[in-house]
Amino acid sequence: MHLVLEIDPIKQEIVWEYTGESSGQPGWTFRSSFISSARRLPNGNTLIDEGYNGRFFQVTPKGAIVWEYVSPYFGAFPDGTSGNPAP
Repeated sequence: MHLVLEIDPIKQEIVWEYTGESSGQPGWTFRSSFISSARRLPNGNTLIDEGYNGRFFQVTPKGAIVWEYVSPYFGAFPDGTSGNPAP
């Protein structure tokens, strides 16, 4: 399972978490093995990026997806193969 956590360092408790299931989607819809991050925005929502898939999305504190963008551009994988989908 992949997730985003907000942890209170003083209390050492999880304050908030997000998983694929948080937005009513299957768990596999939220995954990135590298180049990913999350940042809390001034409006209280969280911006999450899955770099592996080129997906960026914003979720509310309750986990609802506000907007989502998936890049149509793919580069080469480290093994030299193309990351582009077959035509």
